[in-house]
This record gives sequence, structure tokens and C-alpha cells, in this order.
Amino acid sequence: MKYIFLLRFTTIIIASGLLFVIFFHPINALNQDLGRHLLLGKIISSNGSVPKINLFSYTYPNYPFINTHWLSEVFYYFITLFLGLNGLLLFSTITACIAFGIIFYFSIKKYNPFICLLTAFLYLQILLERTDIRPEIFSFLFVSIFMIILFKNREKMTNWIYLLPVIEFLWTNMHIYYPVGIALVCLFLADEIVTKKIIMSKKIKRLLIVGSCCIIVTLCNPNGISGALFPLNVFNNYGYSLEENQNIFFLDSLFHLQTVLFFKLSVAFLISLLLITWKKTRAIDWFLLILFSIGAAMAIRNFPLFVFTTFISFCRALDILYGNVSNKYRNNIYFLTFIVLLISILTYSTMHTSLAKNGLGFGSIKGAAEGVSFYQENKIQGPLLNNFDIGSYLEYRLYPKQRVFIDGRPEAFPASFFENIYIPMLQNPLLFASQNNKYNFNSIFFSHTDQTPWAQQFLKNISVNNDWKIVYLDSFSIILVKNNQENHNLITGHTISQSSFRFQSDLSIQDLAQYINVFQLLDWKHTEIEALKRLLNIDSNNCQALSIYINLLQQENDSLSSYYVGELQAKCPVALQQ
Repeated sequence: MKYIFLLRFTTIIIASGLLFVIFFHPINALNQDLGRHLLLGKIISSNGSVPKINLFSYTYPNYPFINTHWLSEVFYYFITLFLGLNGLLLFSTITACIAFGIIFYFSIKKYNPFICLLTAFLYLQILLERTDIRPEIFSFLFVSIFMIILFKNREKMTNWIYLLPVIEFLWTNMHIYYPVGIALVCLFLADEIVTKKIIMSKKIKRLLIVGSCCIIVTLCNPNGISGALFPLNVFNNYGYSLEENQNIFFLDSLFHLQTVLFFKLSVAFLISLLLITWKKTRAIDWFLLILFSIGAAMAIRNFPLFVFTTFISFCRALDILYGNVSNKYRNNIYFLTFIVLLISILTYSTMHTSLAKNGLGFGSIKGAAEGVSFYQENKIQGPLLNNFDIGSYLEYRLYPKQRVFIDGRPEAFPASFFENIYIPMLQNPLLFASQNNKYNFNSIFFSHTDQTPWAQQFLKNISVNNDWKIVYLDSFSIILVKNNQENHNLITGHTISQSSFRFQSDLSIQDLAQYINVFQLLDWKHTEIEALKRLLNIDSNNCQALSIYINLLQQENDSLSSYYVGELQAKCPVALQQ
């Protein structure tokens, strides 16, 4: 008994520590949607109502908008108001730990703790894809609660099942994933029918009642039936493709994401385990696997749903397989030593991957913060043209004094706006001139880290347009103002060119990499060479940087290129072959 307690305690500490490390990192979401969430939370709290229109954009200020996470925004706003952004980061981290901890604790009470820990190592690699502060953190928690209560009810009827409609009510107003709760009840209902081979029983009646109540409470939202059905209709007016909504095959062909690899491995392993343990496999294990592996494959944002819904099934199947190993082999000192070493290696690997990807600790990624401060300090007025990626952060910092051209909500604009105006105008200078005549833009604020072809093309075009002058440039954002009398003093004092640009101090590798990309767009070869030199001083083994550096030196007929060719041959033979 004492041994089991110690084993469970050890695995809980390791799993909790890993979860904390994975989610507790400097906030990056502030430069994405978090800023807008905080702003909406403030507006909702102040006005006592949820806005039902776009509100923040001067292009479509009255366009209908259904907010499915308004209650999360209010939570986030008050937490930030009293505890600051660091308090919000800690809250989000703890919520994620609780969500996974519920599933993990339920599993280690039933199955071998080491088996569950090994499963956790695999699944946490998938979870690395979604660790920023988003309203979906509440979906993690609600999915976990649904799973545990439904599994407990599957074993023995429990009155805890009547808590699910209450959770569903909160879920409906906190995140768009609330139909998942209804789907889970339906899956366990189907499992009960298939397992017991009866159409009606007391347990089935209770599941039908709970499922019906869960459906009914989805109507309890600011938009009534339109809000309840919104998750089913959201893509009917979605004119802009987001990376998080892309399928794994498309993303893997472009980026070769490590999380996608671990997702594929997890699905393959789970299918294999369920087939190997076929005689002891439950219908619910297959139902969960099929629905949520398909959902995750269709959109990478659904990866956490796969993690939280199939973890118990994976642990159970692996535990059954482990139980088939003879006791003599399982108790062998060499085998146990191997398990301990494997866990140690996986612990280190998971922590190293997370730290390399996101870092650790309080704070936030500066992103466009300094650019907006420059914008405010210089009191730049007039219509602002911005790109999709930076819109929500600009709203957070500039509203209500300044409204944006576009923000990160495709559903808050007509699809035709993206298809016929936003994307074409960035690609075609003539169409941009037409929209400029319509809106009379006075400034352009872009995050040049936007890798879409239209954003990259626009920055190339606008940088050589004499009607616009660059007045601010950092590793994340670029600001241009119209070359007119109104902006004369600003242009005189702050115009930036290749010859006048000055690097900031203490730049990270990521900062320098982002500078290199924008210098390529602007065709600033000398500053690009300087950025590459600084990057190689920090990371001399960066093969991609070495290759680009050599190419630029050769274009300049610099004799140093031969030296760096030797460095590339020694350090990056594979890169050289390619």
C-alpha cells in the first residue's frame, strides 16, 4: 500500500511539474487575440452587456458578431485588473494543470502509474501546440470534468452526472467548443446501448435526460438559438484561413511540425493497442478515438481535445498489454532500471523541447508593444491600415481613440471583404491605390512577421512607394506614414532607411531572424548582412544563416565568403548538399 502511494505521488509530481513548465512561459497571445479578449472583458463589465457587432473596425463597425467566449473575457479582465498579466499567466497555467491533473489522477488510480506517466510524455508533446492563454483553456477543464463524470457513471450510476448541464451552461458562454460536451454524452449513450445491447434502461434514461438538458442550456447565451447554433455555422462566413484551422497534412507539408508527428504516433499506437487488446476493448474507447482523432486531423486547434478525451483509453489499453507481461519480467531489476532511465530521458526531453519553444517564467513577448508606444507618443492620426495578425493587439492598445482596418476575427467581417478587398489590395498596387482613395489611409502598421504571400508582397511594394515613408521598424513591426504635409515633422525626424537604421541592443536569435526576413523584403542587403553577422556571433552553427550569409557575401564579392564556405562544409555538410 505504501509502495503504491509513493508510486502515485512520484508520477503526479513529475506530470504536474511538466505541465507547469509547458504552460508557464512568457505570454505570446497578447500579440494575437488576448489583447482583444481583455478589451472586450472590460467593455462587457463596464456596460453590463455583450456587444453584438464588430465594434472595433472602421471598415465594418456594425457587422453582426456572435461572441461565444464573453464570460471567459470577463474572467480574464478581472484577473488582469487585480493580479496583472502575470497573475493571468499563473491562473491559466494552474487551470491547465488541474484539467490534465483530473484525467491523470483518475487514470493512475485505475492503471499502473508508470504506464500513465509514459502515456503523458507522449500526449504532452501534442499539447505543446496550444499553450498560450486562450479561452479554450476552460474547454480543457470542462472536457476533463465531463470525461471523469461520464466514465464514473459508466462504471456505476452517480448523481454527479446531473452536474454536467451546469458545466455545459458555463461552457456555452466561455468557449465555442461547448458542442463537445453534448457529443461526449452522446458517445457514452451509444456505448451503453452497444455494450448492454438494450434500447432503454435506467442509466440510458439518465443519459438521455442529461443530454437533453445540455442541449437546452446552450440556448442560455446572449444570442439565443443563433448563439447555440453558431459553432455549426461559423465557417459559413469565413473568408480567411487561419493556421489553427488547417488539417495536419497541409501543415505538415509546409512546416513538418513535431506536434503533428507525435499526434500521428499517438493515433497509430492507440489503434494498435486497441486491436492487440481487442477482447478487452470497450466500445467507448473506439468511439472516442474515431471522433477526436478525425477532429484533430481536420484542424490542429483540436489537438487538445484528442489529448483529453483519449488519454484514459490509451492508459487502459497499454496497462492491459503491460499486464500480459510475466511478473518475473516485470519485476526484473534490469527492466525496472530501464523504465526509470526511460522516464528520466523523456522528462528531460519534454522539458527541453518546451523551454526551447516557449521559454519559462513571467512576462510577455514584446511583439508590437514598442511600435504602438511609438505610434501613441508621436500622436499619429487618421485612418490606419493594418494587417490581419496585428489587428487585435492594436485594438487593445489604441481603442477607442483609433479603430483598425481589420482584426483577427474572420467571422466579424463578411467573407467578401477578405476575398475581394483585403487580400487583393495587398497583392495589387492598383487595387491598393483604389482603397487608399476610398479610406484615405494616413498610416500603415504591419507585423512583418506575417508570412502570408499577400502581406509579404505588400511590404515589398509599399517600401519602394515614394508616397509612403518608413518611420519605425523593429524586429516585429513596421510603421509607415503618408508622405504629406501633415506628417512632415514626423518624417523629418524619424524616417528610416538602410543607411540610417540602427540595431537595438541585446537582440535574441529570434529577433535577428525576424530582422533578416524583413530586410530581405525591403532589399536592404547591408543591414541583412549585419543581422546575419550578429546572429552567427550568437549561434555559429546556424546552417540556414550561414548559407544566406555566404550567398550575400558572394554577391558583394567579399573574400570572406570562402572562409564561411569552409565553415559551412565543416558544420553543415547536409545543408551544403541540399
